[in-house]
Amino acid sequence: MDSTRHRRAGAHGRTIAMGLAALAALGALVTAGPAERAPAPADRATPSRAPDPPAAAGTEPGTRGSRIAAEPCPRETLRVARMPYVIDMTRCDPRSALLEGPNGLGAVVPADGSSVAASSLGTAPGESMRTLVVRVDLARKLVVVSDQEPGGPRDAPGGPLDASGGPAAREPETVRAVAASPAPGTPAPAVAPIPACKDAAYRRDGAPLPSARRGRAVLKWWYYPGDGRVRRLSVAQQKRAFTLGVRIAVEGRNNCRLGRIAVRQSLMGHTWRPPGVISSGACGLADGRNVRGWMRFDQGEAMLGLTCKWFRRGKVIEGDVALNASGVTWTTGSGRCRGDTYDAVGVAAHENLHHMGLAHVDGAAHRNLTMFPAVGACEFHWRTLGRGDFLGLKRYYGTR
Repeated sequence: MDSTRHRRAGAHGRTIAMGLAALAALGALVTAGPAERAPAPADRATPSRAPDPPAAAGTEPGTRGSRIAAEPCPRETLRVARMPYVIDMTRCDPRSALLEGPNGLGAVVPADGSSVAASSLGTAPGESMRTLVVRVDLARKLVVVSDQEPGGPRDAPGGPLDASGGPAAREPETVRAVAASPAPGTPAPAVAPIPACKDAAYRRDGAPLPSARRGRAVLKWWYYPGDGRVRRLSVAQQKRAFTLGVRIAVEGRNNCRLGRIAVRQSLMGHTWRPPGVISSGACGLADGRNVRGWMRFDQGEAMLGLTCKWFRRGKVIEGDVALNASGVTWTTGSGRCRGDTYDAVGVAAHENLHHMGLAHVDGAAHRNLTMFPAVGACEFHWRTLGRGDFLGLKRYYGTR
């Protein structure tokens, strides 16, 4: 009897001891100093210095094995003063925050780890095109902000390509450098545009449409009519601008006898969900639908349109296009044209080529191409693709 009582007392004492030890451990955890806690987020939207350059490929930035910070960046808009710019996600996580670049464009950083590119087309001669690209790299825990269009290399960095799509023969680098450096004060010589059917220049952004059955890409899209008020366009003409623009892009329509591109398109109907575009000139959130439509921008007549493109691992996820309904005078015909009127069909075709994976081709010599980054009032040549536009699509999708 006594031995049983002693065993029970011993077990009771051990239970009390274990409880006191657990309480002591909990007290130590609660009173732990700041050095033992998760790193605090950045306290300012715009750091006072540039962040450290990204680590070499295959390495992690900062401490090896560090995890993405649990705390988000400050809730106010993250303003980037210069590009390219790198945000270390171990310091603060900018996903779901609105990021604004120095060129006025912005984008909500995707929360799912995808990347986004915003490309606007303007009416001012010096600001005809602006681009903001936000690349999210979860493996390296970095967000890179730049003004370079997404994806692959420049297919035509300074001139045309040959008929097969490969680089045309060029002079040696040293010779071209001397020829391209006139004496100080000498005006640059005027460059005559290359005829559209002879200019084979193009650039691909590395993010084409995903392939469907039998390897043929399909562009499914929805039309958003907005409030129906667009200067000098009826409701029917407003929709017609997008239906024709999409058709020009997916078929690769041209006057060069190059055939047609092997892409199909399907208009899924009307939607009352607008494109993933913010009126301030920023890309909002993707919703899984490719939407084209009319929106009112805060910048008024300074912006013709805005394309937002979400992509991941070299494939486009979604592409939304919005044309400006708040100040620009549009037309869908190529007859009589006022001096302040822009071709809605050609602009829609240009923006759809962005969604399909083509990037801008710079240089005055390429002005006749649809992917030239500027268009003037009463110019209708974007309605037919040039040789370079067609070759860029052909390398992605083939012909039929």
